[in-house]
Amino acid sequence: MKINIDYSGMVTGQLKRLIDDYAPHIEWSPVGLLGGVLSAYSAMLPTARVQRGNGSLNLLLQMLLCGESGEGKGETWKISRGLMADADPTFTNSKIIDGVVGGSGLIEAIAAHEGYAFIFEVEFNKIARAAKGNASLSQTLRKLYDGDAVGITRGQGKSIRVEDPYVPLMAHTTPAEFMLNLSKADLAGGSFNRMMFVPVATVRELSERHRMPEGLAQSACDTFLEAVRHARKIEFLPLEDDAYDTADRIRGEMRTKVKSDEVLKPYGARVNEQIRKVAALYSLFDLRRSVTSDDLEAARAFVEYTLDAVADMVNGSLQPGVTLHDHIRKHLAKYGGITTRSILLRSLGARATADSLLAAIDRMPDVEYYEEARRPGQQGRSPIIIQFVEEDQDDDQEPDETADVESAGAKIIELPRQGRRSLAEVPAVGRPQVPEPSVEVFRALIWSEPAELACQRGVTSS
Repeated sequence: MKINIDYSGMVTGQLKRLIDDYAPHIEWSPVGLLGGVLSAYSAMLPTARVQRGNGSLNLLLQMLLCGESGEGKGETWKISRGLMADADPTFTNSKIIDGVVGGSGLIEAIAAHEGYAFIFEVEFNKIARAAKGNASLSQTLRKLYDGDAVGITRGQGKSIRVEDPYVPLMAHTTPAEFMLNLSKADLAGGSFNRMMFVPVATVRELSERHRMPEGLAQSACDTFLEAVRHARKIEFLPLEDDAYDTADRIRGEMRTKVKSDEVLKPYGARVNEQIRKVAALYSLFDLRRSVTSDDLEAARAFVEYTLDAVADMVNGSLQPGVTLHDHIRKHLAKYGGITTRSILLRSLGARATADSLLAAIDRMPDVEYYEEARRPGQQGRSPIIIQFVEEDQDDDQEPDETADVESAGAKIIELPRQGRRSLAEVPAVGRPQVPEPSVEVFRALIWSEPAELACQRGVTSS
């Protein structure tokens, strides 16, 4: 996932100007700040809705800022919370819920806030771990996103029920922590496909002497406050006439995108909802009363960026700009271009599981895997061999030196090993006889021992 990107096409109007003002004065990615401010703005608007077909959607977002420690997540929250506190200090001081550990406790907290609150969790892995052993928590988070009623029943017939809750969520995590707590069922189901994943990372280093321009924070607060006051007067945002065709086109294009990637398929039901909500927030922040084509296009670019972040995380990318594919190539080259799955997994650490590694390789045209043929008397399963794919020779390359050997009736034995070199068994005319390669020779290749050395040591089939 590319972190330091041109975000200008992902946001419109006054919100773009706010992010532009901060961008030169922060060390982390401005698109991360955009995610934080969107989340904060969403939290302030419990009544506004945007047109979707014959119905409407609330503007609630569930935002997950993903990045390593010290890479800007905390600073993003500091700015976002400051905007919220200036616009509505009562809300900010009394309606933020943290320390979520279970569905029942969360519902009780929401009821105590009369159905309107904002969940902020600095360590989302706590929620993810709790959700594994507490099915009601995942279910509650799904219902909250949809605005559905939530409730619990206590002993002695006591019950708590909250109708029409409005509880946005913003949380922080690192990619490694998130993947360690993400099960296949969570990915395939609805536990996380309602969340927007925004990468946050350091993209520049500013001098110790650098200071925020005087008045920048106050100007941002004034803009945010004006946008909140405007939006709280709006109950419904329709699409402008020219936005209908844009909405239809985007819906089709995004449906095609998510269907083309197994990782993204669970997001198919939510991605267009997210685009519509973000577009509405852009319109409201710009003090407008309807959604334009430009709003939809910018929202689509932002949401698509978050989708790519999901794919990178699930594929095991733990570093900004470095995907699991990059890690596979790096470690495979370290082993001379060929190794076993178990060895490669140890090198990749938490970046991949046995299944996700093979799934990633399926998308890599330059890497392949296969199961080694069983040997007589072998116990257990054969290892999975992973190697670089041999490139086809171009017509203008040097001719294969083994061609003359083949025409002379010699037997050419191809071995999957470093550089995809071949070992020829040729008549012993004026040169020493080379023993036939054995399984032991192939094993030696995996452990980076040159095949010629293994043959010279006289390693042969038993």
